[in-house]
Amino acid sequence: MEYNTPEQLYKAFTDASRNRSRELGHFRTAWKDPQTHSILDRAKKSSEESSDLSAALQVQQYGWTEEYLQEAKQAGVIQVRGTNTGVDGGDAEEEDGTATVNDFKQAHPSWQVERDESSNNITISFRIPTLTMTFVVSRELDAAGYLLRILGANPWSSAINRCLASRPRQHNLAYTLEMVAAYSSGRTNPCAACGKLADGSSDWLMPSARRSKAGKNEGSVKGMIWEPFHEKCL
Repeated sequence: MEYNTPEQLYKAFTDASRNRSRELGHFRTAWKDPQTHSILDRAKKSSEESSDLSAALQVQQYGWTEEYLQEAKQAGVIQVRGTNTGVDGGDAEEEDGTATVNDFKQAHPSWQVERDESSNNITISFRIPTLTMTFVVSRELDAAGYLLRILGANPWSSAINRCLASRPRQHNLAYTLEMVAAYSSGRTNPCAACGKLADGSSDWLMPSARRSKAGKNEGSVKGMIWEPFHEKCL
């Protein structure tokens, strides 16, 4: 990234420093949480019972996009263009979205935000404690909205993708990008519905969904307050 003035460079540096300091604070809070140690104890016990990870070799390396699209269409969460304006309605579809993407990049200068001109896919990557999250926003010709998925081959990523597929306002790019940004809170915030960090399943998943409610600027994307939810608590 290029900076035209020393002020821009200083602002980017201070923003990145604050973000890292905030991430460290979240990590310390999560590390001291009894639920975190309960998860670690469970993982250690599971590893002692069976250290065979050969099943991981059966996980496919390619075809995640096609599999996601097929599952989403079968579940009825991807609408055919023209059949519906969206879950919430009222948002005009964006033909280009360049300005929206540029605004998002300026709001998150330390993140990696790239747009593929040939496919028009948008890839967003950022760090949270112990993990890099990478999301891809794409547009299919027969879909009414934007497709959003997280890259990864683990139970939490799969749960996130199911929650993303059922998200509201799929036709609104700005709202979609803000939902991605909501995941930067990481895995340290408990579910807004049940108040717990882990969902109690065999995989002990952290909240995999993000949903918004109106803030003080009701009706605007920037005025939304984002809350984490377990998939089963939606």
